[in-house]
Amino acid sequence: RGFGNKRSNGDIMPMEPFDTQQQKRRRGLQEINFAPSEIGDVQFEQGKNAEIQRLRGEMQNFIAMKEQEHRAKMEEAEAILAQSQPQKAEIDRLTHENAILKQGIRIQQNAVERTRAEGEQLRRADQATFVAAAQQAAGHIRELERVNYALKVQLEQMAPASSDGSGAMPRWGEGF
Repeated sequence: RGFGNKRSNGDIMPMEPFDTQQQKRRRGLQEINFAPSEIGDVQFEQGKNAEIQRLRGEMQNFIAMKEQEHRAKMEEAEAILAQSQPQKAEIDRLTHENAILKQGIRIQQNAVERTRAEGEQLRRADQATFVAAAQQAAGHIRELERVNYALKVQLEQMAPASSDGSGAMPRWGEGF
């Protein structure tokens, strides 16, 4: 194969020969106090296995620590959730109560508006009735004034022909 690992930018790096890879591993092991050239291959394998076991132990400890942290966080989350349940129930109750109150306010506002409209309609009807009654009364007053004037004229015409000779107009209820 002519291709190997990908670089961080996504390009593919050519595969290095096996000897170069083995040399890098040995250099890495030398950094952790192993010198494969100075000890035999069996000792090298034993050292490598011991290092693998040490790393495995560290990873297991790390994983156990993370699992413990995870359990603690889950317990904390469950406790918070348990505390929030009564609050959620209270919020739900208040939300429902708020919706009922809003509906009551809308109903009351509609009733007030309807009553106001009816009151305005009654006021206009009363005003129209009053104007009609006033016009009717004015017409009746004019008719009475006309009749009164006609009676006055008739009385004045009858006055010279009065029988007592005084020339005064007779009073109502006298002489008739």
